This record gives sequence, C-alpha cells and structure tokens, in this order.
Amino acid sequence: MLAGRAPALLLCIVLGCASSSQPGSVPPTPENQAFSYLTNLIPVDVTISGETGNAFVDTGNPLVLLDPLTFPSIVSLPQTGGPVSSMTVGTRSLRNVYALPSNAGLTSPDPAFPLGGNIGCTAICSLVASFNYRDVTFALGPTAPAPPSGLEPAISLGFSFLGGGVDDGVTIPKSRIVVMVSLEGNDYAMILDTGASSVTVSQAAFTALTADGRTQIQTSGVETTSGVSTTSLARAASVGVGGAEVDSVVVAHDPAFDTNLAAISMDAGQTIDGSLGGDFLHDFYVTVDYAASTVQLARYSDLGFAVDQAESLGIALTAEGNDYAVSAVSTAASAQGIDAGDTVTSIDGVDLSGLTLSQATLLLYGKVGSTKIVKFGAAQQVANETLTMVVEEFLPQ
Repeated sequence: MLAGRAPALLLCIVLGCASSSQPGSVPPTPENQAFSYLTNLIPVDVTISGETGNAFVDTGNPLVLLDPLTFPSIVSLPQTGGPVSSMTVGTRSLRNVYALPSNAGLTSPDPAFPLGGNIGCTAICSLVASFNYRDVTFALGPTAPAPPSGLEPAISLGFSFLGGGVDDGVTIPKSRIVVMVSLEGNDYAMILDTGASSVTVSQAAFTALTADGRTQIQTSGVETTSGVSTTSLARAASVGVGGAEVDSVVVAHDPAFDTNLAAISMDAGQTIDGSLGGDFLHDFYVTVDYAASTVQLARYSDLGFAVDQAESLGIALTAEGNDYAVSAVSTAASAQGIDAGDTVTSIDGVDLSGLTLSQATLLLYGKVGSTKIVKFGAAQQVANETLTMVVEEFLPQ
C-alpha cells in the first residue's frame, strides 16, 4: 500500500535521501531500497576474499547459496557444498559458513541489481536476525540491536524449529521456523520466510481462499527454482499470526512452489501449507531469536512506505536501451490510447532517464484512485503527450 505516501518520500526512494538505520546495519542505497520495496526482500552486501556481491537474507532456506560467477573464490567447493572460511554479511564477520556453489533462485527482476547469494540458516541460525523493511536494513548479532523509532509495541511468539537431515549428500540443518497462520479464519502451518516476496500458499489453501469467486490475477512466465510457471494472485481479507494481523493481503499460489512445499513438509516432518512472506512481513520490524525460538513482530506506526503489488497504474515498464517502454496495459490504460511499446519519459515530474528498473517501476504505485502525470515520448497514439492516469485496484476485496 502506498496510501499516505508523501511525494517527498517517494522522491527520496527514487533519487536518494538520507535514511535512518539501526546499529550494526548498512544504510541502503536508493537502488537497493527501491529493489527491496518492490520485492519485499532485504538485500545485504556479502564479501568473500575481497569479492562483494548483492544477496538477500532468507529465513526459509536451510543453506547459504553463492553464485560462483559473483564469488569466484568458491569455485573449489564441491557441488554438495562446504565451509567458507571467512565471509562478511552486512557488517557481521562469519567463520566457516557452510555454503553451496549455486545460482538457483538468484534471478533478479532488475538487471541493475544482480543477486549473487541467498543467505540462509547456515549463516544466521546461531544468531539474532533483525529485518527492518521500512529502512531496508538488516542486523545480525548475538543479541538484538536497539529497535528503530516509529514502532508499535512488539508481539512476541514462539515457534517450532523443525527439520534437519541429509538430502543427496547435503547435510540440512534444523532450520524451519513453523508458525500457525490464520488465513481469513482458516488455520495453516507455514514457515516464516523472508525469502518469499508474497504470502505463498498451497493449491489446497488457495482453492479454499478463492472458492467464493473473488477476483484473481495470473502472471505468466514467472521464473522459479522449479522453472517457468504461472503465479495466481488473490486478496485475503486478513492474515494473522500470534495476535499480529494484517488486513487486505495479496496471497499467491505458484504450481511450481507446491514441489518446494512437499520438500519442506518432508524436512519439517509435518504438512506445511505455505510461506509467510513479504506481503505480510513488510508491515513489521521482524526480529528472529533462533536460540530462544521466538519471533518479535513490531508494527510500523506509519506504513506509507509499503507497496501493495495489486495497486498501481495500469501499465508495466521494460528497459529499452536508455529508455523505458510500456510492456503491458490494463483495460483502463488501453482506453486512453496507451499501447505496448510506447515510451514513458517521466512520471509525476521525475525523469526516468538514468533510473534503474526498480526505481522507475516504483513510481507506478500509489493510493487507489489517486492520479499521476505520465509523459510519453515515442508512441503509437500518445506520442509526446502528457496524460493523467489513475492508480487502479487490480484485486478488489
């Protein structure tokens, strides 16, 4: 949701302004801030043998995955993985972290922000991990840092810490943070998953949610760890866990993810119905204390930063050289004469030239019913025109 977002804040995200951060964390760049707001992933710098790359922190992954192209010094690791003698995650130096040389699941939606690593349990499960979705910072240490300002009182809940074993020669640590999640009053066992952009559920849970015929969106050609598949989205009236509840949450189902859920269920020793991901978690400052098996969720007092992926202008953008072109249009946008291939030069006075794809795309989101001024360059019907476009709700409750 971008409801209540001030124009100045949006310009800060796109063009860069000073940002607060918690002790032990690295302030975000404008690009990783935009990337994070769009994907609900918390990016961190990872350094190994002087080689630094972008990675994201994933409570849903038992292991650390590192792309050998980003970190050439790990090419000697066997395919079943091995210890990395020294690596730095954010500001935390770690020793002998077990990692796999793999780029599985590391395809970034923004070419300007390539991903070189997925930082899972073998790096974080002996410490306290803190995820600040608002300020896009991550902290890792033996104790939790002082929380940032602007939070409501935290809700603390215990979790079942499950899993562990050997799979295809790879030792899997106990890593699954399993919590009971209420999806419109129906309870499901899910893993707390900071590596999931959305609340993603099984086919059975999604079928139950949408049995009333509510609006769904399908996005085709989505790349997952199991290949290209189609993701379906619907809006849930409420998602809650341990007394923390979020209203009007976008929930996803991906057929390829059912394969992952089956593997997670086998690892956890019980049926796991989904991942409690970013569309829920981004409302909270999240602290995971692995030793104590507790999660703290402190809601942000101002949620103006949080993006709702189903509330935006009725166009999608793609980079074409130094320009941005329309790659898809809604019915309302088409009625204004906009077509795929039309070039967009500015949105609400912000020139798109020089922006990354994440920064440009973020300008498309806003409060439903609000308007944005979109200027076009080369186009079929709206060449060099300036149009007033309305932010649409694509998943009405």
